[in-house]
Amino acid sequence: MALATGSIVVACPGIEQLRGVFAVDPTSGQQRTLAQGGMLVEPWNVVVLANGRLLVADASAFGTGGLIAIDPDNGQQTKVASSPVFHRPFGLAVRRDGHVVVAYTLRPGSFGIVARVNPANGEHFGVAPTFQFVQPFAVAVDAADNVIVTDPGLFLGESRLIRIDAGVGASIRFDGGGAFTAVAVERTGNLVVTSDEPTNQKLLRFTADGPPTVVSENLAGLPGGLAVEASGAILVSTIRGVTRVNPANGAQALVASMRGAMGLAVCR
Repeated sequence: MALATGSIVVACPGIEQLRGVFAVDPTSGQQRTLAQGGMLVEPWNVVVLANGRLLVADASAFGTGGLIAIDPDNGQQTKVASSPVFHRPFGLAVRRDGHVVVAYTLRPGSFGIVARVNPANGEHFGVAPTFQFVQPFAVAVDAADNVIVTDPGLFLGESRLIRIDAGVGASIRFDGGGAFTAVAVERTGNLVVTSDEPTNQKLLRFTADGPPTVVSENLAGLPGGLAVEASGAILVSTIRGVTRVNPANGAQALVASMRGAMGLAVCR
């Protein structure tokens, strides 16, 4: 059964019996399993490719982590990429040309990297290779194919939001405040970012200029994934599951209770 437009796809890396990739009905919250086991070990993030297949960033697959393609009709898994050069992929986003951007953290003996990968053959190369990322976690791609990266650093308070302009290079978009985790782009071009602060987990909005504003607060802890629906509503994954946030007033509504939810994607 192919995924319907608007379906929410969730990657769950944690609890063993709930570890895998799942589809969630955006209206009823009903869940069904798309893939578990097989090559999947610690699936942290997921995107929907133009051909309808899913691409999963698995932090532990093949020993060091890698990318796995999944057919949502039958759950068939295909290895796309893995390498000893990079470890533990977390962030994942699709470019307009069909390639994906991946954030890798915990690279042995070095800092994290952001890479561009061709999902057809696994070819990959660094994006902004001269920029020193500390611990890049999440990525998003805007309408102009610029890449936005959250870099929470090693400790709270070192967080950075980094923009990689196509054909130009990387620069720091914002520095400081909480630990930025997930990032997504709204239809307006504004950025929404989750901030995992010790006592208050927030959803922030960044416009073209000025400091961020708070969209919603108290997100139930450990916000790890973000996606924007066609209506403009914002989906956030937390320890409770998948929550829908009204972009105008910040009101929250639980869509699906899913322990261990992390990466989010919406079928277009």
